[in-house]
Amino acid sequence: MKKILLLAVASSLFLFSCKDDGTVTPGGDGTGNGSGFKTEQKQKSAGFYFSGNWCGPCGLYGKPALHNMSNKYGNDFAYIACQLNGSGATDPFNCADANSMAGAFGVSGVPTIQVGAAGDQFQAASGGTDMETKLDGYLAANKAKTPVANIAVSYVLEDGAISVTTETEFFEETSDDYQISVYLVESKLIANQYVSGSGWAKDVEFNNVLRTKLSASVVGDAFPAGTKAKGHIETMTFGDFLQSTWKTENLHVVAVLWKKNAQGKVAAVNATIK
Repeated sequence: MKKILLLAVASSLFLFSCKDDGTVTPGGDGTGNGSGFKTEQKQKSAGFYFSGNWCGPCGLYGKPALHNMSNKYGNDFAYIACQLNGSGATDPFNCADANSMAGAFGVSGVPTIQVGAAGDQFQAASGGTDMETKLDGYLAANKAKTPVANIAVSYVLEDGAISVTTETEFFEETSDDYQISVYLVESKLIANQYVSGSGWAKDVEFNNVLRTKLSASVVGDAFPAGTKAKGHIETMTFGDFLQSTWKTENLHVVAVLWKKNAQGKVAAVNATIK
């Protein structure tokens, strides 16, 4: 089945971030499972799922694949659902940052999910009977890779605002250039979803829906240039105000570490959902 064409409008919002550049000596168990690192030496996948509630293949293939793989891989699959408008169709959860992310990936049809890890080129799985099988294969292969770095995330919700701190820890020395993006997503959102061959499914749950980016760019804010020693932790802070319609108990933060890969494209290195 062909993917349904969509219209993506690029947009960006400026928020703020602060950097604290410092090298630390690894020590203590922390969350590193006795490795001497603060963060767990674990490779996860970053996923960007592009969809629309008006899209029949999204209801038939996309949402089931995403649901099943999220249940199978849990927090090892940190995905962001970017809900997009179509030609003459409006998704209730569309936002400017979802459109910007679609522009960054050059998305021309939905459902499509881009999966990245370990600085390798993103891999795409699009609508069709093999969408879930492809996605499962990508996630399993990524999980077996050796991580260069991982991210610890903490945040505070207070007085209608959110403050997020990310600590990116490097497990080996590297001189590559890195950047980090932070996204605010909301789960347990209810809307109708069109399903090919069945019509509209009523009161469907949507999870990890992108509400806004907290970094200045949808593909991240740059770390200071220079060599990162083994055990180096790069700390950054982000913040923004919340919209009154967002339910704070259903909000999550997704952080994605990026770098330029061998093809000269920005690629995901690791990701965390909190």
